[in-house]
Amino acid sequence: EHKMESPKRLETSSQEIEMSSQEIETSSKAIEMSSQEIETSSKAIETSSQEIEMSSQAIEMSSQAIETSSQAIETSSQAIETSSQAIEMSRNVFTVDRNIETSSQCSTRCARGLTMC
Repeated sequence: EHKMESPKRLETSSQEIEMSSQEIETSSKAIEMSSQEIETSSKAIETSSQEIEMSSQAIEMSSQAIETSSQAIETSSQAIETSSQAIEMSRNVFTVDRNIETSSQCSTRCARGLTMC
């Protein structure tokens, strides 16, 4: 009976060794897949970092563009102010010219004896 048990034990041990080998192979494959997933994640993190850097640069450029626009608006406001002053000065000159013209006409009429001086 002891002799019968030995081959059975040997067969059981062989089966256990075979199962262990399969489990080791499965674990090795799982480890390899995990390594690939880690590599993929690392690449994704690198890509995200680059995208964040690009976004930061875009935000910086937008800030500079806003600053430039603000300066252009300020310059335009100053130009409008200057134009308004020029228009006002032109009105004043026109009024003076008109007064001179009216005064000149009055003098001419007076000289001709058409009006009293």
